[in-house]
Amino acid sequence: IPVSWQCNVYCFDQCVSSPDVCVAGIEGGDLFKTIDRGLSWYPVTESVPGIRTVRSTKIAPSDASRIYFEANQWLYATADGGATWSMVHNLGEHATQIAVHPTNPGFILVSAWNGLHRSTDGGQTWSTVFSGTAWDVGFHPTNPNVVYSLRYDASLNRCVMHRSDDGGLTFALKDNGYFVPSDPANASADGGRLGLTSADPDRV
Repeated sequence: IPVSWQCNVYCFDQCVSSPDVCVAGIEGGDLFKTIDRGLSWYPVTESVPGIRTVRSTKIAPSDASRIYFEANQWLYATADGGATWSMVHNLGEHATQIAVHPTNPGFILVSAWNGLHRSTDGGQTWSTVFSGTAWDVGFHPTNPNVVYSLRYDASLNRCVMHRSDDGGLTFALKDNGYFVPSDPANASADGGRLGLTSADPDRV
């Protein structure tokens, strides 16, 4: 008797330079890949032991063979399209977003519950740019020196946007005209998402 179970997709990405290639991470603990724009899918992490929920994933925009994903608070990476995987960084918390430089597939930014993690050598070495909850991170669509980050502001119980003009080394708060909760103690700050597009690159 055919049986169909529920499958929750937690993350999805499409390669910019090779749009036929997409990946999707599921709650049950696997990363699936398609090379025909979603007509057929197959798992690429069955050889990786112990994977639980895949919460975030990213294909390098300039190289469809370079893929990253987070599961079990670890960042995994492949350079051969998913044939083999390496654990490249223990985040210490779950990721909320992965961003990869538009032309440098080894330049990675990972926002997580414990801050923003940065690597420029494919995950061999890492630095923590800032601590505290980071909800999202993304490169400017046409100027990768500019990076946007959404962070939790505990003092006002709100989600705020920061901008970097040096590739994510330093960030400055951008809240001119931004909302300030009238009653921070009872405000709700459950996260947020960035929206960025090359069709209108300066609109965030």
